[in-house]
Amino acid sequence: TFLYESVLALVLFGLLLLSSRSTRPVGEQTAIYVFGYSLIRFLMEFWRIDYSPEVFGVRWAQIFSAAMMVGVVGWWAWRRRAAS
Repeated sequence: TFLYESVLALVLFGLLLLSSRSTRPVGEQTAIYVFGYSLIRFLMEFWRIDYSPEVFGVRWAQIFSAAMMVGVVGWWAWRRRAAS
């Protein structure tokens, strides 16, 4: 899983590098990174076999990753609303 996570993180880096040439509002690249990495981490936790504390069958890392993704979507919605 570490290899898969590393490869996916490099793919995310490449996508962010390619998209950095376009003009984006301040913080947009960081928000995309946080959302992308949280998504990668959330998915990778399904394949991990080591022990990790769980709440209702869901690992803490998945809960935290989901919270980060919800936070980023909330930030995007707030920015969009504030801009209009």
